[in-house]
Amino acid sequence: MRRRRCGSRGALRVERVEVAGRGVGSATPAENGWPVIYIFLMGKRVLETSGDHGVQGSLHRYGSGRHSVAFPGYRIFDEGQTGVTFDLLFASYLRGCTDVELHDPFISYSYQGRNLVEFMAVVALVKNPEKRCRFRLFTLRAKKDEHHELQVRMLDKITENAAEQGIDLDVIFDSRAHDRWLRADTGWLIFLGRGLDIYHNFEGGHYAFPTSRQEFRKVRGFSIAYSLDKK
Repeated sequence: MRRRRCGSRGALRVERVEVAGRGVGSATPAENGWPVIYIFLMGKRVLETSGDHGVQGSLHRYGSGRHSVAFPGYRIFDEGQTGVTFDLLFASYLRGCTDVELHDPFISYSYQGRNLVEFMAVVALVKNPEKRCRFRLFTLRAKKDEHHELQVRMLDKITENAAEQGIDLDVIFDSRAHDRWLRADTGWLIFLGRGLDIYHNFEGGHYAFPTSRQEFRKVRGFSIAYSLDKK
């Protein structure tokens, strides 16, 4: 794992998309109960109103399984909602990626490391299978030296395991890190309201359903925005 301090970052743009006359992608409780159906309808609406921006041929991508649609927009998830997974949030936007840049200032405790591993597992499943994926993590250095030592050991282990799955992790300790967002070479910027820390703590250890499946975890209230990268 390479570690370095980073310099200035470029400005970002957010595109807001009106969906079904209710503002920017706000979902009703019924839609949140059927997230895949809602995402399909939202993607169809954006495709009809936005035109073709040339991102992998179309804003509306078809494929197999539940991760077949990628579209610009904004979503709000309710406190305590279940059925929300990193696959659902990210897979269709990262499919075919070879370069991912993640900004999350708080990756120092073990549960935050678990969130990072679960996100990187999605990357490993959808990246270009013929190429290795460069993955840059911008995060804060833990304040106390003893905590930083644990942080480094955790990130070193994650780096080692990621390399076995074709992902080259580069950790940059950024003292000015604050906002949470990610960029991929698939043409998308994703703005993460809470970063990767979207789940409530749960009990039960190895025998608890939320341990093995994100669908069973309750989320903290959060928002997420998807924008075409116009750099």
